[in-house]
Amino acid sequence: HSFPTRRSSDLAYEESGEESFSFDEHLLERISILEEAVKRTAETVRQVLGALHKQEKNILINQTGLSALRELLETKKYIGWDEWSELWESKMDYQLLALEKRERFLATKERIAGLYHGDKRKLFLQYLEDAEYALFAFDIERAVGSLETAYKLDRGNYELAYFLGETHFNEANSEAALGYFARV
Repeated sequence: HSFPTRRSSDLAYEESGEESFSFDEHLLERISILEEAVKRTAETVRQVLGALHKQEKNILINQTGLSALRELLETKKYIGWDEWSELWESKMDYQLLALEKRERFLATKERIAGLYHGDKRKLFLQYLEDAEYALFAFDIERAVGSLETAYKLDRGNYELAYFLGETHFNEANSEAALGYFARV
């Protein structure tokens, strides 16, 4: 009896076939994962667009209500157009400034926290959180107060000193700004 023997070329073919099957299987699995990710992304985009359209409608409704209120107050001679416009612009400028400071703070918050060296880290982080919440409420003064208190816990924190110096400089408080910049 002779048993069929495998030649080395047959073994090489089987191994390469298994490798290519394994590679093809791997590619199919990766494609399936990507398809699922694209589906989730498309659904998220649809949800964001829906929320954006809803927000746009709400803004239009609010703007119409404010215009009606302004006209009514003008008609009743409670306020004048100039008075309304000046107050509106000053409030808008303040909130845009707070928004800008919040974005700037959020961009540096992790670096500020990472630079902290001291034994009151939890308290320091709480002051940073308080400042963040104050900026979300458009309360710049409270945010700066929290950050200055945090700075007292870590006078070597150059990121925090720079942020405070920049904030004071932008508010035309050059003496305070110079003090923080000198520390930087």
